[in-house]
Amino acid sequence: MEISIINFRDNLDRWDLVVNYMKLRKLIFKDAKQWNLVVAQEMEFEQYDTFMTLAHGDKSSYIIAHSGVDVLGGGRLIRCDNPNSYMLRDAYFGKLEGLPKELCDKEPPVNDTTWELTRLISKEKSNLASTILSQTNEFLYSKGVMHKHAKQRIKNYKPFSQSVQPWQFETDPNGADNVKKRTCLWLRGLEPLKPTGSLDGLSARSECHNAPPSKDRWKFRSRFFNGIANAMADQWGQYEGRFQRFPEQMEMAV
Repeated sequence: MEISIINFRDNLDRWDLVVNYMKLRKLIFKDAKQWNLVVAQEMEFEQYDTFMTLAHGDKSSYIIAHSGVDVLGGGRLIRCDNPNSYMLRDAYFGKLEGLPKELCDKEPPVNDTTWELTRLISKEKSNLASTILSQTNEFLYSKGVMHKHAKQRIKNYKPFSQSVQPWQFETDPNGADNVKKRTCLWLRGLEPLKPTGSLDGLSARSECHNAPPSKDRWKFRSRFFNGIANAMADQWGQYEGRFQRFPEQMEMAV
């Protein structure tokens, strides 16, 4: 069994997994639970599965547990700044018939650090929900999303100043840095880091998100990329003396 993160923009070659995930949704929500949902070609889907949402590849993904093409469970992730909105926000504003407005005690956010997970399912007696949730958390951490409880434990926590991706510092589509792995920077006294690459991210690999379980998985997912490091040295190296003399005026955390 493995868990894959799939989005429309980058993983069309694996879209059969999403189709099978939607078929499993039909079996669970429509057939077993008798929910009043749209079904076509043995798949359950709704407006948040349409092209209007999926076209924004960095803002929507499916997390799917599977053995080969046999889907065992999964969920749908939508970043809360998706132009097509998301379920909880639409329910809050009374746009979804049958869903109460009181699902949230305040207006759901529109930002790039909050994600909605819905349509979480797993086959009967598979006990996969906790595994899917764990992998979801790892995916969100890799995107630079910090858990709210972690924020609460950091004294005087402040939002990051900038986020960058390794592919922004790569020029070769086959290069080692043409990878998706959001890196957040907290900057004081430093200008935002300027990308030095020429790629648009469309060919960037998701190898960090989709790394299979192994004893060295943590090491593979934690590595820092040379392109970003070289850009830091080139663009911020001039501040070295100031940093040594006035550490209280400048600090950076990655």
